[in-house]
Amino acid sequence: MKLLRLYQDQAREHPGEAKYMLVANAIAQGVEDGCLAPGESLPTHRELAEALGVTIGTVSRGYAEAAQRGLTVGVTGRGTFVTAPCHDVDVYEGAGRMHDLGFIAPFEYLNPDLNEAVAELSRYADLKELSNYQQPRGLLRHREAGAHWAGRYGLAVSPENLLVCAGAQHALLTVLASLFNPGDRIAAEQLSYPLLKQLARRLQARPDGSGGDAARFAGSGLSGRGHQRAVSDAYLPEPHAGADSRVPPPGAGGDLPAL
Repeated sequence: MKLLRLYQDQAREHPGEAKYMLVANAIAQGVEDGCLAPGESLPTHRELAEALGVTIGTVSRGYAEAAQRGLTVGVTGRGTFVTAPCHDVDVYEGAGRMHDLGFIAPFEYLNPDLNEAVAELSRYADLKELSNYQQPRGLLRHREAGAHWAGRYGLAVSPENLLVCAGAQHALLTVLASLFNPGDRIAAEQLSYPLLKQLARRLQARPDGSGGDAARFAGSGLSGRGHQRAVSDAYLPEPHAGADSRVPPPGAGGDLPAL
């Protein structure tokens, strides 16, 4: 057995080496000397363990070490085989003249002055308030500003009834989770805000597309759908310009509150 001789050679040269490393080194020496050819099958773990007088676990660990070095490969149901040698490749070979891309250095002078930043923050009277956990619905002064802004568009709302959200998607998720229960149906255009449908399904509500036909937004038509499918509410986006946008005609949906 080739590996037996190679193992014995390694044991004489390195008497203090761990046995599993002697197995791996024996394989490496055999590959280097050409004694073990690429594609050659190695003994099974049990056969080699009995020949060397070591445990099967020692052989398995040695084979694993050899595989990690790229010397062998194990094939399920077939055994362990010697791999073909892989030579190092010089990525710069034949690349021609080297090009100096210049000196790369950090530009610390562009960093902001921490002392100035801290001094600027210290001038804020509400710094302590902002550093603490906030109310889930947002700071009162922010809600007051939102109510004032909404009033410009004719929407009279109290700051107590406002909720500060992180964006339109967060707001829509909050509305759906607050108003609808699992299984509820929401009447909406088929060409609606895509996230509405995704959020509704995540909350186990069911968006009910109206087909995008403006005529179907008339109160009587949608009311009929509501009676048939128990529509809980309707989502009608604000009119907007767009290649695929379809919006209800003026006055459509006047009977929606009756749903």
